[in-house]
Amino acid sequence: MSAPPFMQKGLAKNIANYVLHKIALTGASRKIIDAAALSAVHTYTQGNPRLIDNLMTDAIAIGSQQKAKVINADIIHDAVDNQVLG
Repeated sequence: MSAPPFMQKGLAKNIANYVLHKIALTGASRKIIDAAALSAVHTYTQGNPRLIDNLMTDAIAIGSQQKAKVINADIIHDAVDNQVLG
């Protein structure tokens, strides 16, 4: 499944904006995820919104369990391992 048309052009930037928008909807700060994590989300999901949502749900749960203040690339990689995306 490829990315929807609205995400095709500038895919990495659109994925980052999508993730940051979803974070903002929860009332959280954009500072809870770093640039390396956003890049990892792009790498593993290739813009598939369902995969992004599922991956971020796991990443936030893992980050919470680890009492992390910021979702980083290591947390994204752990979430990928949970989802068998890698």
